[in-house]
Amino acid sequence: MVKVTNPYLELGEKFYSFEKITPLNRPYLVDVNERFANELGLDFSQKEWEEILNGKRLLEGSKPFSMVYAGHQFGYFVPKLGDGRVVNIGKINSYHLQLKGSGVNSYSRSGDGRALFRSSVREYLASEAMFYLGVETTRGVALLGAEHQIYREEWQKAAIVLRASRSWVRFGTFEYFANSKELEALANYVIGESFSFLEGERDRYFLMFMEIVKRSARLVAKWNSIGFVHGVLNSDNCLVDGSTIDYGPFAFLEVYEDFTPNRGDKKRRYSFGRQALIMKYNLNMLAKSLGGLIESKDLVYALLLFDSIYVEEFFRLMKRKLGFLEEMEGDIELIVELLEILKKDKVDYSSFFYNLTYDKELFIEKRWIKKYKERMRMEDITKSKEIMRKTNPRYILRGYILEEAIERGLNGDFSLIKRLKEVVQSPYERDLEFEGLLKEKKWQNIRLSCSS
Repeated sequence: MVKVTNPYLELGEKFYSFEKITPLNRPYLVDVNERFANELGLDFSQKEWEEILNGKRLLEGSKPFSMVYAGHQFGYFVPKLGDGRVVNIGKINSYHLQLKGSGVNSYSRSGDGRALFRSSVREYLASEAMFYLGVETTRGVALLGAEHQIYREEWQKAAIVLRASRSWVRFGTFEYFANSKELEALANYVIGESFSFLEGERDRYFLMFMEIVKRSARLVAKWNSIGFVHGVLNSDNCLVDGSTIDYGPFAFLEVYEDFTPNRGDKKRRYSFGRQALIMKYNLNMLAKSLGGLIESKDLVYALLLFDSIYVEEFFRLMKRKLGFLEEMEGDIELIVELLEILKKDKVDYSSFFYNLTYDKELFIEKRWIKKYKERMRMEDITKSKEIMRKTNPRYILRGYILEEAIERGLNGDFSLIKRLKEVVQSPYERDLEFEGLLKEKKWQNIRLSCSS
């Protein structure tokens, strides 16, 4: 049996609660992410996978627990949240494993601790799609479905997803322990886990916060460059190691617009165009919680770096999407002009860049196309096209295909879920067999509830 460790428990009982996993009724294995599972050294029979995912079989050394944290949700501070539907089951090969949807625990509050089949499929596939698009993210290891019913506006099927991350410490973890004697122990743990190159540095806490600011700025730049909208960017949904976490009502933009996929977000707080602003807000909340370790002037200095780091990374990525390898005056203006045109003309974001890469017809202003072609004369076109082919995907996880896979899965057909996993693992390669599924869209930029 695979053996795991539980280093987070060394922080002490104020950081977690031991939990019991409540199995789902009539479970069945939906899929295993074999590539990642093999990387982790997890190799089980179907029955073993079902038992592990359903909490009926523990990995050797596992001590199931849930983590406590606070957070700012839609701008309001909630002093005690925690893993309300998640149980940690151990660490292996530098990844911490969690079961999401494992039942009521100490932090469930009035909830049932369960996750919908619908939301579990979305997270399982989205995290894999993000990873292969080069975005830091938690990962999906395996997915368990069940006939078990839970209520979310109506009765629906539940599921459990086994997910993994190099860290589960959130901005909200620091918010929970702000002004406490445990704050320094948490910071030391985070440095050891995510920023080990800072160990022994005299200003290690300041340098840790600097690193969190840098990684967070670059993460949002990557989201915006690929047209990804998180949808629920609360401070408790931000990991200190700079990875994407908690795929609720996310979206990969189809029409390029300032879209919010969260239908509960009435004020559009978490729309596509506000992601950098909100991440900066969350970093400000994190900074407040670190006041006992870092001087105010140093916190302010680090926060002031966010904008420049974000802008530099965003335009670096956009230049690669356009094939600009040489530094030329006017490039940023050309990028800004393009984005304004895409928004005005309601152009499909990913398709535009794919078509540009392969010299297909572009349905936008000819004036911009002319300027772009003149600019590309300054480049080695062979090298530019090579970079563009590695940067502009043929496939993103489009809402209508994802919804179709979920609907089929609810009816017992998991073939499209498995197929989508394979496709998002090779997003830049044209898949002739899969092309038939790229039919006329049923939705564009669909909106969902947080539980969906």
